[in-house]
Amino acid sequence: MQAMPREKFYCHFRPERHLAGPFTLDMKTLRQIPSDVYGVYVLVSRGESGKTIARYVGRGILRERLTEHLNERDCPEFYCKALDDDDEGFAEECRLFHKYGKAENLDNINHPPVPAGAPRNHPRCSEMGCNGERN
Repeated sequence: MQAMPREKFYCHFRPERHLAGPFTLDMKTLRQIPSDVYGVYVLVSRGESGKTIARYVGRGILRERLTEHLNERDCPEFYCKALDDDDEGFAEECRLFHKYGKAENLDNINHPPVPAGAPRNHPRCSEMGCNGERN
């Protein structure tokens, strides 16, 4: 007998000063992002109460990664931040992932992957009490 999956309780998203947005998740908007901009993003939607909720946290080349989410109509908007490198991106993605409830309360399946060559016990992740699993 299979266990029933636990219902997710998405967290209320409070816009942060360092994240730009909200932006509409559509091709018109994504074409305005230069093709080489690297950063982090949070996909958001409206909950039943009308409040904005965080649904997914990610990082990478923003236009490419956000294009992968275009058909996810449950998340019509996003916030983002451009960053300089993958180590900085991992630290910020991990912070947002933990802030908004980890895989239990986001649509993310796994913890953000540790950048190649980075120590397994990444300082930011260790501060938050997780082990920064490699995917």
